[in-house]
Amino acid sequence: MSTDKKPVPRTTKVLLGIGEAVMVSNTLTTGFFLNSYLLETACLDGVHVAVIQVVQGFFDVINDPVVGTLSDHTRTRWGRRRPWMLLGSMVLPVSYWLLFCESPFSNEDFKLFYYMFCFCGVSFGVTCMNISISALVPELTDDYDERTSLSSYRLAIGNLTAFGSLMVMTKMLSNYSA
Repeated sequence: MSTDKKPVPRTTKVLLGIGEAVMVSNTLTTGFFLNSYLLETACLDGVHVAVIQVVQGFFDVINDPVVGTLSDHTRTRWGRRRPWMLLGSMVLPVSYWLLFCESPFSNEDFKLFYYMFCFCGVSFGVTCMNISISALVPELTDDYDERTSLSSYRLAIGNLTAFGSLMVMTKMLSNYSA
């Protein structure tokens, strides 16, 4: 932890905000579009979609504290958080892409497990990124005002970026509606 009173560089604050956008964008996108996609495009039964959402929720309840604990106890030459952010940055896009791809299975039960696995992969990737980014704030400075500034940048940039990406996605999808 930094014990000096030097301000955290603005670029660091902005980059934390961009990292926060990953989590918020995921929450907005899956919240607004995933159920429709699974029901209307992937043609899953409504009960299967509910099962996917519930299992992912329970997975997240376990996933978050486990990744947080592992991140806190990670010791590498790159620090405690970077390896987890790197892992999340690899798992998240692959899982996210697979989640919105057509299932390679025609059997309903296999489709259920395919989409459930992909959604849990997205959850794991987001957790790796977000736990690490959130934990960086108190590790970057001891100064109360700088922590407040860091958190403000992180949340403001993250939410504005996510809102912008949601607007773009909505516009893109409206071009495909009948």
